[in-house]
Amino acid sequence: QYRADSMDETAAIPINYVGKEACAECHDAEAAQLASDLHKGLTCEVCHGPGSLHIEDQEKGILLKPGSREFCGTCHSINPARRTEVINQIDTKEHHPEKENCICCHNPHAVWEMKD
Repeated sequence: QYRADSMDETAAIPINYVGKEACAECHDAEAAQLASDLHKGLTCEVCHGPGSLHIEDQEKGILLKPGSREFCGTCHSINPARRTEVINQIDTKEHHPEKENCICCHNPHAVWEMKD
C-alpha cells in the first residue's frame, strides 16, 4: 500500500554522504592517486563510510580504515554474476591465507593496473 507521506519522510532523512569532491578539499594527494587508479569510479565513502561527521569534527567523525579480507571481499570475492574484466576477483580463502589484511600487500590508494 502506498503511503503519501513516505516521500516526505524519506526526504527528511539527513544526508550523510558528502561526495569525493568534499574529501579532496583536504585529502588532495589521495584524490590525485584515486583519479588515476582503477578505483577512480568509486567515491571515497564507498570504502570509508559517510563523511559528513568527519567534515564536521575530524576527531569525532573517524572514518573506516578497511582492508580486511571480508571487507575487500565484498567486491573482490569470486562471484559469477560479476564481469571479471571489470572487477578483479579472488578466492579469499585461498589467496595468501597467511595474510590477515589485503592492504598488507595491496594498497587501495596506489595506482593499479589491470593484468591480462
